[in-house]
Amino acid sequence: MTSRILILGMAALTAVCAIGACAFIYNPYAISLGATWRWTEEEPPRQYARDALATLYWQSPEAFAAVNSHPAVEDGITEDEYRAIALVADAGINNPDKIEALLDPSQRQMEEREITLPLRGDIELVIVRFGDGAAQTMDKLERAVRFTEEYMDEQFPARLVLLLVADMFGGDYVGHNTHINMALHPDYDSGDGWKSDFTESILVHEVAHYYWHSSAELWLDEGAAEIMAIIQEESHSGYMVSDSDLTLPCSVPNLRSLEELPGQLPEDCVYSLGPRLFLDLYRTLGAADFRVGFQTLFRLGQGAVLDVDARSIDDLRLAFGFVNAEKADQVVQKWYAGR
Repeated sequence: MTSRILILGMAALTAVCAIGACAFIYNPYAISLGATWRWTEEEPPRQYARDALATLYWQSPEAFAAVNSHPAVEDGITEDEYRAIALVADAGINNPDKIEALLDPSQRQMEEREITLPLRGDIELVIVRFGDGAAQTMDKLERAVRFTEEYMDEQFPARLVLLLVADMFGGDYVGHNTHINMALHPDYDSGDGWKSDFTESILVHEVAHYYWHSSAELWLDEGAAEIMAIIQEESHSGYMVSDSDLTLPCSVPNLRSLEELPGQLPEDCVYSLGPRLFLDLYRTLGAADFRVGFQTLFRLGQGAVLDVDARSIDDLRLAFGFVNAEKADQVVQKWYAGR
């Protein structure tokens, strides 16, 4: 049994060969981390590991070479090592210092749980840490996954939810989702302190990105993920989130102006204007009508992962217009073109 990893890349397809089998994966060189098409039905840890290696090969060849020559690969790969290798793209691109710790079983800890969802069926939850964490984090992760599937009323998109607890960027970073794995800052994996009060909301936001990604505009995906975290938080704690809670420094007046900016968009605007639009729709339409429009918006983008027009502002108008065109249009006009 061979355990070396071979990447054969041509045009848009990449053949990733390891452990005696190959999978063809869409070349992620020109698209975002983890946004790949998968044509295999193998076990998720192996599939995710190969997706991660393909991403790493194209975006960080030096880190890929380091993984490919590591003893964890050369000496045969266990199931735990597949899970660790599935995290190497995130680490190699965002924090290469974490690669050695990921591949060294003496430095990493894994907590696993299998759950059964009403629509998806059996899935696996795995938390990978480099030190001790809070016992309740796994419970919070499970609740986040269950909530998102129930609220979306669509089969959960993944069979493996892989959470890396690590500081990947520094600064104000709390977490992210690469579509292969999620990550959470260690400060939010503690059993006490004020930050632990926000852990579940952060996890709901990141889990929501298994549904909400690859839309025409980043603000739409971030707004959709954040409104799901808000809805869960309000049902859990009773605290009513206000527009002022989501206000961040932003120099552009509306979402159209944000879309017209050249280059990388300012994060404060993306994470402020998008969620505030969705919160306004939620308050204006009411919980029941908002949910219908929200689910409709998601379904309009299904099957269009690489379509740059997937889930655009026009789709948002259409989806919420089904439930109340007059009210929805007023809210969308305010945040997209007004203010």
